[in-house]
Amino acid sequence: MSNLLRNAVIVVGLVGLSPPAWGDEKAQTPPAGETADRLNRIERRLDDLESQVKNQMNDLQALKGLSGQVNALNLRLDTLEKTLTDQLALIRQELQGLKESQRRAYDLPDTPPQRLAQLQLVNTWDAPVVIAVDGQEYLLQPNQTRTITRRPGWFSYEVRHVDGRVIQGRRDSELRIGYRPHMIEVFPR
Repeated sequence: MSNLLRNAVIVVGLVGLSPPAWGDEKAQTPPAGETADRLNRIERRLDDLESQVKNQMNDLQALKGLSGQVNALNLRLDTLEKTLTDQLALIRQELQGLKESQRRAYDLPDTPPQRLAQLQLVNTWDAPVVIAVDGQEYLLQPNQTRTITRRPGWFSYEVRHVDGRVIQGRRDSELRIGYRPHMIEVFPR
Protein backbone atom coordinates (compact mmCIF):
# COMPACT_ATOMS: atom_id res chain seq x y z
CA MET A 1 0.00 0.00 0.00
CA SER A 2 2.81 2.41 0.72
CA ASN A 3 4.16 2.05 -2.85
CA LEU A 4 0.71 2.77 -4.21
CA LEU A 5 0.42 5.84 -1.98
CA ARG A 6 3.92 6.98 -2.92
CA ASN A 7 3.16 6.63 -6.63
CA ALA A 8 -0.07 8.58 -6.17
CA VAL A 9 1.80 11.41 -4.47
CA ILE A 10 4.38 11.46 -7.27
CA VAL A 11 1.59 11.61 -9.86
CA VAL A 12 -0.08 14.45 -7.93
CA GLY A 13 3.25 16.24 -7.78
CA LEU A 14 3.70 15.86 -11.49
CA VAL A 15 0.15 16.96 -12.20
CA GLY A 16 0.87 19.99 -10.07
CA LEU A 17 3.28 21.19 -12.76
CA SER A 18 1.74 23.89 -14.86
CA PRO A 19 0.28 22.88 -18.28
CA PRO A 20 2.68 25.07 -20.29
CA ALA A 21 5.48 22.96 -18.87
CA TRP A 22 4.02 19.92 -20.60
CA GLY A 23 3.87 21.54 -23.99
CA ASP A 24 7.37 22.95 -24.09
CA GLU A 25 9.55 20.51 -22.21
CA LYS A 26 12.84 22.00 -23.32
CA ALA A 27 11.93 25.53 -22.42
CA GLN A 28 10.21 24.87 -19.05
CA THR A 29 11.96 21.76 -17.68
CA PRO A 30 13.47 22.54 -14.31
CA PRO A 31 17.05 21.54 -13.73
CA ALA A 32 17.49 17.85 -12.84
CA GLY A 33 18.81 18.69 -9.38
CA GLU A 34 15.75 20.79 -8.54
CA THR A 35 13.37 18.03 -9.63
CA ALA A 36 15.27 15.50 -7.55
CA ASP A 37 15.10 17.85 -4.53
CA ARG A 38 11.35 18.29 -4.97
CA LEU A 39 10.90 14.56 -5.34
CA ASN A 40 13.01 13.93 -2.20
CA ARG A 41 10.92 16.47 -0.23
CA ILE A 42 7.71 14.83 -1.41
CA GLU A 43 9.03 11.39 -0.46
CA ARG A 44 10.05 12.65 3.01
CA ARG A 45 6.62 14.19 3.50
CA LEU A 46 5.05 10.96 2.34
CA ASP A 47 7.20 8.98 4.81
CA ASP A 48 6.21 11.37 7.59
CA LEU A 49 2.56 11.01 6.62
CA GLU A 50 2.84 7.20 6.60
CA SER A 51 4.50 7.31 10.04
CA GLN A 52 1.73 9.53 11.41
CA VAL A 53 -0.96 7.26 9.97
CA LYS A 54 0.77 4.22 11.47
CA ASN A 55 1.00 5.92 14.90
CA GLN A 56 -2.65 6.92 14.75
CA MET A 57 -3.65 3.38 13.79
CA ASN A 58 -1.70 2.06 16.79
CA ASP A 59 -3.40 4.63 19.04
CA LEU A 60 -6.78 3.62 17.61
CA GLN A 61 -6.08 -0.05 18.29
CA ALA A 62 -5.06 0.81 21.87
CA LEU A 63 -8.30 2.76 22.33
CA LYS A 64 -10.30 -0.17 20.99
CA GLY A 65 -8.55 -2.40 23.56
CA LEU A 66 -9.41 0.07 26.33
CA SER A 67 -13.01 0.12 25.19
CA GLY A 68 -13.13 -3.66 25.52
CA GLN A 69 -11.63 -3.47 29.00
CA VAL A 70 -14.15 -0.81 30.05
CA ASN A 71 -16.99 -2.98 28.74
CA ALA A 72 -15.62 -5.97 30.65
CA LEU A 73 -15.35 -3.89 33.84
CA ASN A 74 -18.91 -2.63 33.40
CA LEU A 75 -20.12 -6.21 32.99
CA ARG A 76 -18.23 -7.30 36.12
CA LEU A 77 -19.67 -4.36 38.09
CA ASP A 78 -23.19 -5.20 36.93
CA THR A 79 -22.69 -8.84 37.93
CA LEU A 80 -21.28 -7.85 41.32
CA GLU A 81 -24.17 -5.45 41.94
CA LYS A 82 -26.72 -8.15 41.08
CA THR A 83 -24.97 -10.68 43.31
CA LEU A 84 -24.88 -8.26 46.25
CA THR A 85 -28.51 -7.29 45.72
CA ASP A 86 -29.55 -10.95 45.61
CA GLN A 87 -27.55 -11.76 48.75
CA LEU A 88 -29.01 -8.78 50.60
CA ALA A 89 -32.53 -9.86 49.62
CA LEU A 90 -31.76 -13.39 50.83
CA ILE A 91 -30.46 -12.10 54.18
CA ARG A 92 -33.55 -9.90 54.58
CA GLN A 93 -35.77 -12.86 53.77
CA GLU A 94 -33.96 -15.05 56.31
CA LEU A 95 -34.23 -12.31 58.94
CA GLN A 96 -37.94 -11.95 58.27
CA GLY A 97 -38.31 -15.72 58.57
CA LEU A 98 -36.49 -15.68 61.90
CA LYS A 99 -38.69 -12.86 63.19
CA GLU A 100 -41.84 -14.69 62.16
CA SER A 101 -40.71 -18.02 63.60
CA GLN A 102 -39.91 -16.64 67.05
CA ARG A 103 -42.54 -17.70 69.50
CA ARG A 104 -43.77 -15.21 72.02
CA ALA A 105 -44.34 -16.17 75.63
CA TYR A 106 -47.82 -17.58 75.98
CA ASP A 107 -48.69 -15.90 79.28
CA LEU A 108 -52.41 -15.50 79.25
CA PRO A 109 -53.63 -12.45 81.18
CA ASP A 110 -56.77 -14.27 82.34
CA THR A 111 -54.84 -17.18 83.87
CA PRO A 112 -55.36 -17.26 87.65
CA PRO A 113 -52.17 -16.41 89.59
CA GLN A 114 -52.16 -19.79 91.36
CA ARG A 115 -51.84 -21.46 87.96
CA LEU A 116 -48.69 -19.53 86.99
CA ALA A 117 -45.04 -20.38 87.65
CA GLN A 118 -41.93 -18.28 87.97
CA LEU A 119 -38.75 -18.32 85.92
CA GLN A 120 -35.78 -16.52 87.39
CA LEU A 121 -32.99 -15.25 85.09
CA VAL A 122 -29.68 -14.49 86.85
CA ASN A 123 -26.51 -13.01 85.33
CA THR A 124 -23.43 -13.46 87.52
CA TRP A 125 -21.16 -12.96 84.54
CA ASP A 126 -19.01 -9.79 84.28
CA ALA A 127 -20.62 -8.72 80.99
CA PRO A 128 -24.18 -8.14 79.79
CA VAL A 129 -25.94 -11.18 78.29
CA VAL A 130 -29.12 -11.91 76.39
CA ILE A 131 -31.30 -14.81 77.48
CA ALA A 132 -33.86 -15.81 74.87
CA VAL A 133 -36.85 -17.70 76.33
CA ASP A 134 -39.16 -19.12 73.64
CA GLY A 135 -37.88 -16.41 71.29
CA GLN A 136 -38.46 -13.53 73.73
CA GLU A 137 -35.13 -11.85 74.52
CA TYR A 138 -34.19 -10.48 77.94
CA LEU A 139 -31.09 -8.32 78.38
CA LEU A 140 -29.42 -8.73 81.75
CA GLN A 141 -26.59 -6.54 82.97
CA PRO A 142 -23.84 -8.03 85.19
CA ASN A 143 -25.23 -9.16 88.59
CA GLN A 144 -28.82 -8.52 87.49
CA THR A 145 -31.73 -10.86 88.31
CA ARG A 146 -35.07 -10.85 86.52
CA THR A 147 -38.15 -12.87 87.46
CA ILE A 148 -40.74 -13.79 84.81
CA THR A 149 -44.19 -15.11 85.64
CA ARG A 150 -45.67 -17.38 83.00
CA ARG A 151 -47.74 -20.48 82.38
CA PRO A 152 -46.13 -23.76 83.35
CA GLY A 153 -44.93 -26.20 80.73
CA TRP A 154 -42.02 -26.83 78.42
CA PHE A 155 -39.96 -23.93 77.12
CA SER A 156 -36.64 -23.46 75.33
CA TYR A 157 -33.91 -20.96 76.07
CA GLU A 158 -30.52 -19.86 74.82
CA VAL A 159 -27.83 -17.58 76.33
CA ARG A 160 -25.84 -15.22 74.09
CA HIS A 161 -23.40 -12.35 74.28
CA VAL A 162 -24.88 -8.98 73.32
CA ASP A 163 -23.09 -9.21 69.94
CA GLY A 164 -24.88 -12.51 69.17
CA ARG A 165 -22.17 -15.06 69.98
CA VAL A 166 -23.66 -18.08 71.72
CA ILE A 167 -22.61 -18.72 75.32
CA GLN A 168 -25.00 -21.62 75.92
CA GLY A 169 -26.83 -23.25 73.05
CA ARG A 170 -30.55 -23.89 72.92
CA ARG A 171 -31.90 -26.07 75.72
CA ASP A 172 -35.36 -27.27 76.66
CA SER A 173 -36.65 -27.25 80.21
CA GLU A 174 -39.93 -27.57 82.06
CA LEU A 175 -41.50 -24.92 84.26
CA ARG A 176 -43.73 -26.34 87.06
CA ILE A 177 -46.24 -24.90 89.48
CA GLY A 178 -45.66 -25.06 93.20
CA TYR A 179 -41.89 -25.32 93.11
CA ARG A 180 -39.45 -22.58 93.88
CA PRO A 181 -38.72 -20.40 90.82
CA HIS A 182 -36.99 -22.19 88.00
CA MET A 183 -33.55 -20.57 87.67
CA ILE A 184 -31.42 -19.95 84.60
CA GLU A 185 -28.09 -18.70 85.88
CA VAL A 186 -25.28 -17.36 83.68
CA PHE A 187 -21.92 -17.60 85.40
CA PRO A 188 -18.25 -17.70 84.38
CA ARG A 189 -16.95 -21.16 83.64
